[in-house]
Amino acid sequence: FATRVVLAMDRDPFLGHHGGSEPGPETEKVRQQRMEVDAAMRLGAIYFNQGKFAEAARSFGFVVQREAPAEVRADAIYNAGICFKKESSHDEALKNFGLFTASFEQDPRHTDVLLQMASIHMAAGRPLKGIETYRKLLDRADVSDAQKIEIYAQIGDTYKSMEDKGKAVESYSKLLALSPLN
Repeated sequence: FATRVVLAMDRDPFLGHHGGSEPGPETEKVRQQRMEVDAAMRLGAIYFNQGKFAEAARSFGFVVQREAPAEVRADAIYNAGICFKKESSHDEALKNFGLFTASFEQDPRHTDVLLQMASIHMAAGRPLKGIETYRKLLDRADVSDAQKIEIYAQIGDTYKSMEDKGKAVESYSKLLALSPLN
């Protein structure tokens, strides 16, 4: 799965003072909050690139707890989830990804987040929760046939490892039905 860290600094409307007059006290407070959030996103990205995932998660968590624009908050929650996954902090990763899926249904990363959640359940030794999450993906309109093939393969492999050959065969059969060679 692709992993990327998104920075608040990529969002021009979020940064800087706009307008010709001197900022008033409220505007100055908002400007300070924006700078703090931007600094936390930048710091999180630096820590992430250094492999310091716990520190990166803390920086992104700072943003999640602040009043930030929805897009920046979505980036911070997503990034924190990725960091916790890399740290093998399964419950924290699932908590962040769960918040992301509940709050940002229309975000294009929604499918990726569900894939991340399924793989975390598998890594944490909860194969039935992983299969349940994979099945949620199969119901989504934005999941391509190629992705569905991979998902059915994962489900089939999981059932096979659980020695449930009947359900493994069912999953592999659904995979073959989607194959472009059929």
